[in-house]
Amino acid sequence: MSKTERIYEFHRRVCGGLFPNARDIVEQFEVSSATAHRDIDYLRDRLLAPLAFDRKRNGYYYEEDGFRLPFEETPRIVFFLAMLEKMAEEAGLAGLPEVERLRN
Repeated sequence: MSKTERIYEFHRRVCGGLFPNARDIVEQFEVSSATAHRDIDYLRDRLLAPLAFDRKRNGYYYEEDGFRLPFEETPRIVFFLAMLEKMAEEAGLAGLPEVERLRN
């Protein structure tokens, strides 16, 4: 399983109030402990997730409600851009530079 899939699943579990930890990643995805910790660090440091560790529950939680992964919206954005491109073509605007950028 890819890093993106592991991070998405970890995020889902954090949002679900399950207090996942690195050991959960190791067991579920059969990766090393170092890989699990790198995934958590990436989520916190690069994706800016408000992750905190609860020592009593031995797992992570979000300190702020409503955190979303940047790539959660990707399928919707791609669909929306395709719709915009089609609408521009139907309106006779396909040659505009702004519309051309949608294709690239």
